[in-house]
Order: sequence, then C-alpha cells, then structure tokens
Amino acid sequence: MGPGAPVGFRCEVEPGLEDHVTIRPVGELDLATADHLHEQLRALRDADFAHVTLDLGRLSFIDSTGIRLLIVWTAKASVDGWRLEMLPGSSSIDRTLDLNGVRDRFFPAASS
Repeated sequence: MGPGAPVGFRCEVEPGLEDHVTIRPVGELDLATADHLHEQLRALRDADFAHVTLDLGRLSFIDSTGIRLLIVWTAKASVDGWRLEMLPGSSSIDRTLDLNGVRDRFFPAASS
C-alpha cells in the first residue's frame, strides 16, 4: 500500500512487457478511494506506459464515484491515443456497471 492509500484499499501494480502495465485495485472503489486510484493511474501515464490494463477482479464494491473515474479514464485514453484495457470484476461489480448502463462501454466484446 502506497503513501496516502485509504485503509482497506490498495492498488497492485504489475509491470508487463515494454510499455504495458497492469493495475489491480483491491477493496472498495468509492468516494473515499477513487482519488487514490486516479493518482496511481496518473503516475503510470506520467511514466509513459502506452498500454494500461485495469483489472477490476479484486474490487469488492464500486459506487458512482468509482464508475465516473472509469468513464473519465476511458475517455482520456481515447482522446490521448493510449490504450486502457479493463478486465471484468466479480458478478456484483459487473451487475453494478450493467445497472448504470456503462458495462458495454468498458467491455464491448461482452455485449455480443
């Protein structure tokens, strides 16, 4: 857990090949923790990773603040020309994204 990380939340970072990195938030992504994930993603982009995989598999909860963060970073990647790939989370995370109408935005292949 890095400095300033909220209690019970952390981001695991796993470097990949060349300009690829995987970041895995663990715990609840909500109002109290979204800024920490935002800063971690910003640091990875500042380090010039062109392909970032955001693995939602270890999230136990996501609220509207967390969803907004995912929307913002998806748009940022599209505009700035780098790749943000998301890996799905648990069925409850998937259901939350689906109920909020954003699941297909993050996982377009899953909608077919």
